[in-house]
Amino acid sequence: MNSIIGLIFEIAFLLGGLYLFLVASGRIKGNTPAQQEKIATFRKENGNWLTIVSAILILIMLLNIGLHIVELTG
Repeated sequence: MNSIIGLIFEIAFLLGGLYLFLVASGRIKGNTPAQQEKIATFRKENGNWLTIVSAILILIMLLNIGLHIVELTG
């Protein structure tokens, strides 16, 4: 049971990293012009390092999930 809870958290962190990557790369837009402006400003100020950090998070979580599935099956 604890392993499944850990796997759920790993999947949640993977989805969080994916969301950050999409925001940093400009694929997620805001609904209103004010939101779009805030996101554009945030991306301009933090886009470079956020893209790198989110890609690293995605890779680590994919590795963790893969190892976790191997542990659960064998």
